[in-house]
Amino acid sequence: MKKLLLITLVCVGAFGLTSTKMNTSEKATQGCWVEVDLKDLDAGEWGSWTTTDCFKGLDFRVKRANQNSYSKKYEWLVQFRNRYYEKVTFNYKMVPYAEKSEIRRTGNTVNRVDVAANSTMSGSKWAYLDESSKVYVYVNKLRFGKDYGDYAECDK
Repeated sequence: MKKLLLITLVCVGAFGLTSTKMNTSEKATQGCWVEVDLKDLDAGEWGSWTTTDCFKGLDFRVKRANQNSYSKKYEWLVQFRNRYYEKVTFNYKMVPYAEKSEIRRTGNTVNRVDVAANSTMSGSKWAYLDESSKVYVYVNKLRFGKDYGDYAECDK
C-alpha cells in the first residue's frame, strides 16, 4: 500500500476560544478539508485520521473510490471515530472544496450519525461528488449522550 501524502490540512472554524453553549436554533460551524495528492493514493485507500477543528475527540478520514462512468462523479467515503467517553450524535456533510463557503454559511447539513463512546463507526458514509482531489467535511450540531437538548460547545 502506498503511503498517503497529505499536501495540505487546513481546519477552519468560526468559534472563539470562549464560545458559549449553543441553543438548538444556532448554527455550529465546524469543518475541515483535506487535499490529497492523488499520485500517491490508490483508489480505495483511507487517508489519515484528522481531528475536527472544534471537537478534540472527534476524528474523521476520507477515501476516494472510483469514478462513476455514468455521472462522471467520484465516490467519496467518510468514516468517523469518537474518542470521547460518551456517545456523540452530530450532523455532517461532505462537499467539494469549492462549496466550502456555502456550507459554512448555510450550515445546511441533513446527514445525522451517532458514534458510540471510544469507537469507530461501523462502515462508512458516502457521497458522489464532482471533485477528484479534495473535499470539505463539515460537522455541526453535536450532542453528547442523548440526542436532545442543547448542542455542545467547542472544546478546542
